[in-house]
Amino acid sequence: MSFRLNQFTRIFTFLILLTYIFSFSACSKPVDNRMVTPLEKPLEKVASNFGIKSGEYLTPETITIPAGKFMMGSELGEETPKEEQPKHAVSLTRFEIGRLEVTNAQYGEFIKVTSYKNEKWTENFASGTENFPATTVSWQDAEAYCKWLSEVTKKNYRLPTEAEWEYAAGGAQGVEYSWGNPWKPKLANVGGEQKSTTYVGSSSPNAFGLYDMTGNVWEWCQDFYDPEFYQKSTENSPQNTKEEKSKIQRGGAWNSPEKYARIKFRSRNSPDSRVLTTGFRVVIVP
Repeated sequence: MSFRLNQFTRIFTFLILLTYIFSFSACSKPVDNRMVTPLEKPLEKVASNFGIKSGEYLTPETITIPAGKFMMGSELGEETPKEEQPKHAVSLTRFEIGRLEVTNAQYGEFIKVTSYKNEKWTENFASGTENFPATTVSWQDAEAYCKWLSEVTKKNYRLPTEAEWEYAAGGAQGVEYSWGNPWKPKLANVGGEQKSTTYVGSSSPNAFGLYDMTGNVWEWCQDFYDPEFYQKSTENSPQNTKEEKSKIQRGGAWNSPEKYARIKFRSRNSPDSRVLTTGFRVVIVP
């Protein structure tokens, strides 16, 4: 009896020691204090360029965003831009969105194959920037690219609605920036320190595995800009199709201050504008 008791005591003591060791080990590991957890999936590449091969063409890699419901916009308040108010429920069906902003290498294939005229892009493109976001691309240029992509892949490409963009950027997690909260300027190309765009995917991905949803370049959305749209938008897959002077841009750019880089911030520009601070990413819908 005494032998069994001693044996039990030794086993019990050993188990307590193991628990202590594992607990100490767990506590000594770095703590990930981000509000969201990035999807760990390597970016696709064809040779040295980001993207996937669709037939003979280099095309953007996409990630499926499941159907869901979220609260879009900002709470009522004096410091909140009125066009972000009121905060309202939005429901979206499943869609796919580019993991990266469309790159020069991807956009360049469209220019080469179709002989599309975008003199500003041709002038600004330089060897070595193949994996940088395509800039000096107007909303109209981005639409033409999506139309071409749809034709060669037999899939339905377009620009994201601003509701889809906000949901994918971090609206589903209810955060202010793609990495979470609070503001951390070193986690994105924002504020003008870099003086220009950076290599796509240079920063950490967000919860869906999407890169550069904060900073680098402004991204075109499908919607026309209406500062009062949130007051009258529908809950299911809202999109402002009423023709206005400007189109929506989201996400901030390399030269944007913090307040413009918030996920909820609504910017806009003329659909024919070609500037160094604007690019785009694509969406595939069923």
